[in-house]
Amino acid sequence: MSPAATSAGTALRSIQQLGLNIPIGLAPSNMNYNAMHQYAGILPRELNFPGTTDAVNEASSRESRAALDRYVGMFKAAGLDRDMQTGTVWDPAAILVDALQHLGTNATAQQVRDYILSLSRYGGISGSYNFTDGRQRGLSIDTLAVMRWDAAKNGWEPASNIGGALPK
Repeated sequence: MSPAATSAGTALRSIQQLGLNIPIGLAPSNMNYNAMHQYAGILPRELNFPGTTDAVNEASSRESRAALDRYVGMFKAAGLDRDMQTGTVWDPAAILVDALQHLGTNATAQQVRDYILSLSRYGGISGSYNFTDGRQRGLSIDTLAVMRWDAAKNGWEPASNIGGALPK
């Protein structure tokens, strides 16, 4: 269990002991199956997380749909669950592999950096990456959504539209 999940468990237990019945938001670092199952007895009725929609198989762009379908298929074939933790590391690794496939394995760090900074509309599982705008982040607010844990379904569901707007 991560340190974030440990402190979240302490907070959730305190909220339960106080008898508070309010929506709770946790950091995406807590958005994993182990934490949800471990804290099942103390989870509030509504538990929300900011995150990318790959955890619920929603693509934020046309470019990301193919990458997300491959990702989901690989996890399904392996019989593994996907959550925010597996999704968080997927795109950076895929971008690095893409850079090395284009540049070769003898590429320098500067060449890899320059290649990544030239990417625009790169389809990852978390959205369409654009590194050409100078922010060096790749993703924007348009790829995020509020996610809600659904204990009955044993998974997350979108609580907002992609970009954070509430559903109509």
